[in-house]
Amino acid sequence: LFGIYRKIYEINALSHGATYWFNKSMQNVYFLEDFAAKGFFPYLIHLVRDGRDVALSFKNAIVGDKHIYHLAKKWKEDQEISKYYIEKYGPERAITVQYENLLHDPENEIKRICRLLKIPYSEEILKYYESEESLITATSGEMWSNLTRPIISDNFDKYKNGLPSGEIILFESIAGNVLTDYGYRMENHFSGRELIFSNKDIIRFDLENLAMKQEFIQHASPLDLRKREAQNKLLLEIFERKSISMPL
Repeated sequence: LFGIYRKIYEINALSHGATYWFNKSMQNVYFLEDFAAKGFFPYLIHLVRDGRDVALSFKNAIVGDKHIYHLAKKWKEDQEISKYYIEKYGPERAITVQYENLLHDPENEIKRICRLLKIPYSEEILKYYESEESLITATSGEMWSNLTRPIISDNFDKYKNGLPSGEIILFESIAGNVLTDYGYRMENHFSGRELIFSNKDIIRFDLENLAMKQEFIQHASPLDLRKREAQNKLLLEIFERKSISMPL
């Protein structure tokens, strides 16, 4: 499966005269050892964003968890494993880009990435929203609609008005150490008194998360749901062939 995945991207890159191909799936970081075992050593661009804003974004997206407990755990794990590989690969093949810095000074952050990849910087990069690829991707669902807009410079700290105070407390209790590692200011100070969750609490969170995802789908845009039908059908067929349950 990895060989097919890789060749499709390579063929597409060659057909466009491109030196690199890029995939932004957040799950890739969990397969880097598998990639390396097959002789594939990618460049890593770790884009880190305030996890509370990430949580709010996923709560409003057609994909992903919806309960703040699961969103905080996932964000924390993603950043921790990303940091591990950033340090392992070193500055010759890996870079961390702060999302908020990208909003405030996109030219400087893009130049940093260009230096890593040893490619010339062009102002055309920041006109991504005019490209055919962006226009096509933006039509694939509501979560991609911003691809047809320039960088939204004030697209940060949305969680302050978008998340209830209780959810901010829960997120920070779980992932506060990672937030502070990346320079984000905490809304709450626990001083070693972070929340502790029992097995009963976690089971309840699991059930609430499942119910929240099901409710979200029921109220999702019918057009968005139709656009995901083909992908979901293919994934279901793969899981059925492997005789395992498809994750909800």
